Amino acid sequence: MKWTADNSSSIPSIKRRGTSEGTGKSQSGLTLVELIIALAIISLIAGVTVMAIHQLLTASRQANDQQYAVSQLRQAEHWMTRDALMAQQVIPGTSGVQPFPLELRWTTSGGVSHEVIYSLEPAGGLLTLKRHTETQEEDGTTTTSSLILAQGIDDAPGSQWEYASRVLTVTLTATSRSHTETRIFTAKLRSDLAT
Repeated sequence: MKWTADNSSSIPSIKRRGTSEGTGKSQSGLTLVELIIALAIISLIAGVTVMAIHQLLTASRQANDQQYAVSQLRQAEHWMTRDALMAQQVIPGTSGVQPFPLELRWTTSGGVSHEVIYSLEPAGGLLTLKRHTETQEEDGTTTTSSLILAQGIDDAPGSQWEYASRVLTVTLTATSRSHTETRIFTAKLRSDLAT
């Protein structure tokens, strides 16, 4: 007698998760819950990234605005302080706070007379600070020039000058889009050396 064993009936079949019965191929896929969780995580990462980029661009723009306003005031301060240190007169010579224009005069030892006028002129919504010079030589020859010193000057907060006891104090405010910068600087006029 021969015994034949029927393996199919004596051994229980085992199904593996993810395999198709009889094919041996795995089935891959996501359930709806896994898909929703993945989308939520991706949305959160994208939101954080967008906010970080927005903050970076805003901070960069604000830093550029501040730098521009400061550079305009530094240029104005350089020229006004330079001329005030040379000046012998402020016209008018009355004490007190004055609006622009500001007029400075001096004569060098060689007899050359200089007149510098700082004025605020409209340019768009803000003002431009200009430096107008007139130099007269001893022989009567006159040379004039104009130079734009600063743009974006805001007159509303009080761009002004004050003259007292031979000390000139200038207050300037510059605005660049979202940033406003104010500077106050002083210079002492030299004594009258004109001969």
